[in-house]
Amino acid sequence: MSIRVIIALAVLSAVTVSAGEAQQRRPTSRVPMQIELSGGYGFHFGGAGSGRDGTVTLDESGSFGFTLDIPVRQDARIELLWWRQDTQAEFQPFAGAPTSVDIAVEYYQLGGMTDFPQGNLVPYAVLTLGTTRLLGKGNLSGDEWRFGGTIGGGVKIAGQGMVGLKLDGRLLWTARNSGSSFWCGTGGCAIGITGHAIAQGLFSASVFVKVGGPR
Repeated sequence: MSIRVIIALAVLSAVTVSAGEAQQRRPTSRVPMQIELSGGYGFHFGGAGSGRDGTVTLDESGSFGFTLDIPVRQDARIELLWWRQDTQAEFQPFAGAPTSVDIAVEYYQLGGMTDFPQGNLVPYAVLTLGTTRLLGKGNLSGDEWRFGGTIGGGVKIAGQGMVGLKLDGRLLWTARNSGSSFWCGTGGCAIGITGHAIAQGLFSASVFVKVGGPR
């Protein structure tokens, strides 16, 4: 093999190695991880339990709330949720006339969300745990705090710029001890419930705004 061929091969090898090292040093592009703040309206349905003296049902009604989704990976987020339903609790005694009381049900939740990006559509699954506040209204003063959680999913639809639409469906549950009573005072308890949990369904539509990262 001639000297010229050897020199040419050596130069080609050096160029190839240098190009490879430069490619490795070049920063890889990453999709910016942005916080998502959502606010919207929903519809609660379901929610019933048996009482010591009858049955209790939460009326279907509209609701509203907010979520804050903080990214920890490209496809995973920590979710903070607050959601409120203003409704009536209907008490049907086993003997006697039914009664109703105005209440508010508030969910305070912390959990995780997993995204499954499909272009402008981002389906997701979510699971949260936290507490539920049952708040008496009007003449029914006081509140009760119970352990609760949510599980569900939905889809995020990316819009123009930093704004998008979020469609969400969840099962919400509130734990209760056997024989729980709510809004007790010197005159007794307004509602007594037995069992293990109150379950509700929630469908909601929210507008979300992305915060942070490049526009």
